[in-house]
Amino acid sequence: MTESISIKIQPQFVETSQEMFRGRRLHKIQQALLHYDDLPEFTIVSAPTGTGKSFAFPLPIVQFREAGIGFSKRRCIIVSPTNALIEDMEREYTTNFAELKISKLNRQKLDELNAKGPDRWNMLLQVIKEHEVIITNPDLLNFALFGGYRRHKGQKEISEIFACVDYFVFDEYHLYDEEQIANILSWIAIKKALIAKPVKFIFASATPEKELNEVLKSQGFSPVEIIETISEKETPDSRKIHGEIEVTFLKDSSPFQYLLSSADDIHDLINKGGRILVVFDKMVDLRKARPDIENCFCNVAVSEVSGYFTKSGVQEKPGRAALILGTNKIEVGVNLDVSICLMQTGKYFANFVQRFGRIARQGKDGKAVVFLENKIREIEKAFSGKEVLSYYDFIEQCRSIELLSDNKFYSEKIPRFLGAYYFVIAKNIKDYATQRLFMKNLRMYGQIGFMFGVMRKIEKAINHIERINAKTGKRFNFDCRNWKKWWDIFTGTFKYFRASSPDVLVRDLTFGTQGIITRYSLEWILKNREVVREESMNGERCLVVSGFVEGKQELQYYVESLPVYKLSEETLYLQQKEKYLLKQAFESRLAKITNSFYRENTTFNNAVQNLIIEVEKLNCVISEKRLAIGDIKAYSNII
Repeated sequence: MTESISIKIQPQFVETSQEMFRGRRLHKIQQALLHYDDLPEFTIVSAPTGTGKSFAFPLPIVQFREAGIGFSKRRCIIVSPTNALIEDMEREYTTNFAELKISKLNRQKLDELNAKGPDRWNMLLQVIKEHEVIITNPDLLNFALFGGYRRHKGQKEISEIFACVDYFVFDEYHLYDEEQIANILSWIAIKKALIAKPVKFIFASATPEKELNEVLKSQGFSPVEIIETISEKETPDSRKIHGEIEVTFLKDSSPFQYLLSSADDIHDLINKGGRILVVFDKMVDLRKARPDIENCFCNVAVSEVSGYFTKSGVQEKPGRAALILGTNKIEVGVNLDVSICLMQTGKYFANFVQRFGRIARQGKDGKAVVFLENKIREIEKAFSGKEVLSYYDFIEQCRSIELLSDNKFYSEKIPRFLGAYYFVIAKNIKDYATQRLFMKNLRMYGQIGFMFGVMRKIEKAINHIERINAKTGKRFNFDCRNWKKWWDIFTGTFKYFRASSPDVLVRDLTFGTQGIITRYSLEWILKNREVVREESMNGERCLVVSGFVEGKQELQYYVESLPVYKLSEETLYLQQKEKYLLKQAFESRLAKITNSFYRENTTFNNAVQNLIIEVEKLNCVISEKRLAIGDIKAYSNII
């Protein structure tokens, strides 16, 4: 049986224009952004890796400066999905655009500025106003716009962000799901409803989501697409962006097995100046493999890009390493300057394409070894007699045999989430006149209006049962407190751009007798690591881990956003199997609450029953992002 297939991908070239900028000929997208005034309100940019997409983002500001137009600044916010990419962009821009005022804006930055409480909002605005290029993540922006930073009436409203920014860039937006795209659309709605000043929005990706164009049109916008194409043919006006890539598909092997079995060859490549990237699909596989890899390559500088050490004192520097270990964290944007990539395929086809983009950059040749669990026969058939292919032919052949499935994007989900986001935004606007203006200028139709209306009815129904309680001698204080608390927690989940799950301090004894202190997902630790003891570190819980759990762990989640808070505390405990059936879990808790507390025919019970009828309609916005997880326990790992 065939165990491996090898083919070659031809070098890739991108056409350049005749327009020069600081000694370099601009690509199509770079030229378009340099002529910022000609850009429409919404632009969708499709640019394969290596085409200088990120270099283009500050060009409108450079052009504005050089034109010397007035005394004001032109300002942009670049929204990047990962902190690694934020750091990479900041380094690149500081080097290439030294004259610009550039700053990252994330939680770490605000902590460094010692901003706490309401001052965090003030400092966020100050950082934006003092710089021209602000690089942030969607988490911080969403948290701020949805009232995450406590604000009082004397402070600027959330619309102030849009008042002092000229354009937003949503880089690598393909990583966002339907709910997150709805998130971003709700930010745009804030601008459209409250700020008359023109603001432009640019969505950029190497693997664009085809549905985005239709989604924007459905909201009344008129996006224009700019597509940077690459070719295998060199012309006098082209630039080489990727060299030749030798691709080998291997069956029934793994990056770890390959590294150890080919150690002599790998050492030889490294001694000749080669840099190797190893991409694992699962963090647990990387964690298990790293000690043995370091033992095998004890004289080689090894680094990791995975997120495991992000919140630790360990600062690994992949730029100085010959052997880089990573997970899907390395897929977007970051230029690691590697010539060889040993990669598992990833979960979706977009993961596979992005991983290919890490190698053979800047016109250099490279090699990729792809590890497969199946599909080797389909690969052999698809590439039979095709030893050399263009990049696009290679990608299409892999897609045609369904090497991996595409992550389906269901645009019809977006309106219901938009309605929910609009309600939460309006709820958190402190100034009454601003709130009324926001609601007046929203496009409320179909599912958007339906979900906005549902959440408004729930809020009114909770106020109604509080009035009944007041008229009956406050007999139902306990019920009312728990309904109100649950609603505050539930609507508070919309502040988080991604699913929120608690972190925990970890002392990992894999790294010597004292171990390394880091902070990582409590869920992941309990699922995968053996917890040998618990200790306190500066008053904070710290789990000491060593080794790995064998078999599956059964987890139990304490979720405060499940109905109805502590009215019946047992409803807050979510079993692991229920986490994959959240809509049913939500419904079952409402049924339990109704049967346990509100079956009698009384004025208060009837009012609560009407409230529950509306709460049931929230089912269509129930997702993992609605889980406010307070704690997690593992049955075989409970200390």
